[in-house]
Formats: sequence, C-alpha cells, structure tokens
Amino acid sequence: MTRSTLARRYAPLVALGAIQLLIIAVVPSKGAQSTVAAATGTGAYGSLATPGAPGAATPTGGTTAAAAGPDATIASGGGPVASGGTTATSSSPAGATAASQSGPSAPAGDTSHCVNGRQFDPAIDFYAPPCLPKFSGDNHGATYPGVTGDTVKIVDYYDRGNDAVNQILMAEGQYISIDQLRAFDKAAETFINSHYELYGRKVKIDVYQGTCQSIPPDVPCLRKEMDDLVASEQPFAVKWDTSLCSACYDELSQKHVINVGGYSFRDDFAVARRPYHWDVQESGTSLAKGFAQFYCSALQGKPAQFAGTQNPTDQINGRQRVLGVIATNDPENQGAINQMKAELAKCGASVAHEYYYAQDITTAEQQRAAGVQAMRQSPEATTVLCFCDAVAPQFLYEEEQQENYYPENAIAGAEFMDVDSVGQSYGPGASGGSSLACPLPQNGCEYDVAFGVSSQSVPMEPVSNNAGTRVWKLGGGQGAPPYEPVWRTWDYYSLLASLIQGAGPDLTPVNVEAGALQAPAIGGGDTGRTLRGFTKGNYGWNQDLAVVYWSRNQTSKYNGKKGAYVQIGGRHKLGEWSTTDLPIPPTAQR
Repeated sequence: MTRSTLARRYAPLVALGAIQLLIIAVVPSKGAQSTVAAATGTGAYGSLATPGAPGAATPTGGTTAAAAGPDATIASGGGPVASGGTTATSSSPAGATAASQSGPSAPAGDTSHCVNGRQFDPAIDFYAPPCLPKFSGDNHGATYPGVTGDTVKIVDYYDRGNDAVNQILMAEGQYISIDQLRAFDKAAETFINSHYELYGRKVKIDVYQGTCQSIPPDVPCLRKEMDDLVASEQPFAVKWDTSLCSACYDELSQKHVINVGGYSFRDDFAVARRPYHWDVQESGTSLAKGFAQFYCSALQGKPAQFAGTQNPTDQINGRQRVLGVIATNDPENQGAINQMKAELAKCGASVAHEYYYAQDITTAEQQRAAGVQAMRQSPEATTVLCFCDAVAPQFLYEEEQQENYYPENAIAGAEFMDVDSVGQSYGPGASGGSSLACPLPQNGCEYDVAFGVSSQSVPMEPVSNNAGTRVWKLGGGQGAPPYEPVWRTWDYYSLLASLIQGAGPDLTPVNVEAGALQAPAIGGGDTGRTLRGFTKGNYGWNQDLAVVYWSRNQTSKYNGKKGAYVQIGGRHKLGEWSTTDLPIPPTAQR
C-alpha cells in the first residue's frame, strides 16, 4: 500500500481542498498484445479442475472453477460455476473469526498442517488456499527469472508520492513511511513462508522506492522505472496496489513479470497481458456489468425515491429515473462505461448524461462544476453514478450540495468507495463535525442513503482483528500493526502467495495461470464473504457483488464510528440478478 493510494482512498482533503486526486489509469503507450503463445500449463491442484469428474476433489463450501491452460479459448465475462455454500467452524487463534468455509478434500501425503481442507486455519484468513501435502523432492530449481531453488523474489513498489498529500496523511494518521511498509512486508513474508506450500522455496519481499512523480503520474518516467526495476531487481512478481498507471502494468507484462494491482481495469486488459496481470479487486468489466444488471433488476422504469428533499423547488423523488454517470476520462474507465451501457440496453435502460473528468489539478474547480452541470441538462439526472476513485466523490458531493442539487447518488463498488471509512469521509464524520463533502451536516448530507453495489464483504472485519492484523501478529509483529489498512496490503500478498502455491514446484507464469484456474473459488452465497476465484477471461479475484446502502447513523463494525454500509439480501454474480425492490428502511433515509 503506497502513500498515494492511501491519499486517494482515505484522506478527506479538508486542509488542501485545491488538490484534486482524480486519478485512475493512464493510456498504455504500447498497444495491448497477447504475451503468451499457445501453451498448456500445469497447476498444483490437478483433479480440482473439472467439477464432478471421476476422482475430482470438490470443496464442500466453495465453487470449483473450470480449468484451462493458457492456450484455452478466452470467453470474456465468464462467471464461476456455482456459488459458495456452507461454512464450517475450525479451531481459531485467540480473537480470530470462528466461521470458516471448508475446502476441498486434501490429496494424499502429509497434510497434518491443514485445517478443514485448507492449507492453514481459515479463521486466520478466510481465503486460505486448498490443502496441499507437504512437498518433498525436486522443485526444478531456477524455473523462471526471480526464482531459484531456494527463493521467489517479490518487489513491493513504493511510489514517490506528493509532499502536500503526505502532510494530509500525517494529520489523518494514514501516512505510511517506507519503514512502516517494510515492517509489515517482513511480517507478511514470515507468515507466507510458514503457512503456504512453496515447494522448498521461501518468498523474499523487497521494497523498491520509486523516484518518478506518481501524483499525477509521469507515465514515460514510470514506464522507464518499471524497466529499471526489472533490470536491477530481477523479480518474479511486482506488487503495486494502485490504479494510477495502467501503462506501468502493461510495461511489467511486456517484460514477462507477474504483476498485481491496477484495479478497475477491464477484462480485456488482463486477457491481452495474460498470464502476467492479476488483481484482487473486481474487474472494471464485472463492476460495470454488475451495476447495470442491478439497475435493470431494481431501478429501471421506477420513479426515484431516495433523493434528497432539501431543495423544495427541485423535488426529484417521484420522477421517472434518469441515469447520469461521472467517471475518469481514461480509456479503461470509459471502456467499462461503454460495457455498462450495452448491458443497460438489454432492459431498455440508458445513460442520459456522461461526464469524464481529467486528472488535471489546475482545472479541478472547473471540472467539478462542469460535471454537475452535465448531470443537470434536460432531462435532469435523478440518479448519479460515480464510477470514481475514492477521493473524487468528496468534490462531487460538495459541488452538488453547493448547487442545491440532491439526486439519488449511486455507487458501483469501484476503487474502495464501498469501504466504511471512505464513506465516512463523504458524510458528517464520527464526531458530528463537517467534511469537505458535507459542510453543513445539520441540513443533511449528499451521501445520505447513497446506494448501489459493493464488492467488499459486508460488514468488513474490524480494524482490531482482521486478516491483516492477524497476519501481522502471527508473522512476528509486535503491538498494533504499523498502519490501519494492513488488511488491504495483506489481500495482495494473499493473492500472490496463493498464485505461487497453485503453480506447483515448476514455478512459471504459465503454471501460475493454470493453477489459478484450477483452484476452487471461496466465499459467496450465504457465507457473508466476497466470492473469490478466477475464471477464463476474468483475472480479478473478487467475483460477486452485494446490494448496499449508506446509513449515516449505523455504527461501523469496521472502525466503531458512525456511518456504515448496510447489505440488502445476498450476493450476486453476473447473470444471477432477478427483479427486486430496494427496501431501504425509512429510518435510514434523509
């Protein structure tokens, strides 16, 4: 987790409102190209590949994803075969979550370390991978650059950030120094090496301090820096949890290096760079199509009913819904919105107004006014979807409030807008004070009763006892973790470690892909957790969505502060949405 990523997601930017971090991805300067010739990979899970096949080990509480080697036909947008099911209770470390989903039947060999069919107790991390027997034998040594018979090299890229943003982060308690990052990385390294099957190897995580400007991103410099990083560090994988620079992930893929991060990119981006680009978060394609299917099932053809009533001369509730969309002008984002529009058209819905903002800080004030003006063209948007990064909405909602415009505000679960602590920055705040987006909370806030879809598990685990905190302690960390959102950093290491385990002893990107597609998906259904797994054509680990609304008075189980997302009903995969109402209780409304 980098300073710039935290700034975009969490900092309310009260002190420096002039700084507009409206950043997502940047156009790759090289055309997307498939980086893998026809080849067949071999993963570690083998018979888990085909559900119901003779001898197949099928999980009792998850989904078995269909396997495919890198030469398989890619079908964009495919979903997991079935939703997750039952949960099982396992022995737990002190304070850990007790409910854990059982995994596949363990293969033959020494599996005494496994718990409920998983490699380690899923009460530590709900997404603990399937159990594998303790490895013995030849791991084939140096199977790929960054891999030896003893180690797997991972680089954690720490971008340069911005001095003004760093000051805000320090005031907010969200600043991550490079030493703090190294401290958690060390704990994560220790935990991975003692809990995952790495076939006689150990991961080695090194932090690489960037020198290029990242806010806004200096793309030519960053591209070259990715090249320099690969040349000097020779990593097997690079982690950079951000959406700042799609060109950077393109460059790493061109260099045939596994890379994780770069969220909200379309499926096509990862498919064109397979098997190198992976992410924890729901792909931009799945988010866009998922929101469209939600809109068709719950909102299309019905009058608005969750808009604010603060402006008596512009009453929006009762009008037939008119949808407007605000997003960045990055081609990846715009492409996802185009996919959304195509999905909406299937039920006769459409996007009436669109505004794509640039990342130019010098025109931030003009842009936010222009965005709201675009939504208010005739017919005025009753429902405004912000398919945004986590900070830009603060400026949008402030502008709406200044203009006395109170539409329904909708979200698509993009870029951590659906995390309680981020939503709190759009409202009055835990202490009843004001935020940039809600300067006069006594009059009601723009974000009150915002609704839409979320890719997060709802409610999230508490800050004091989530997977990242447990890994910190079990990895040798002393006291509290070095920074709050260690859960998100751990998600990316959990992904990387699972990919390495799934590849088997012959560690190559081709086998990483084969193992990922063989592994059973975990969560979803009635587990209360996000479904995670990989399918052909979709390289985002999160695979389903929940319907949520924002309640300013609900106490967050995440951080104990006022303001939380509340889930309605179960979780949904693409194609599983059915006609429904949106039962937001009157007590939660403005």
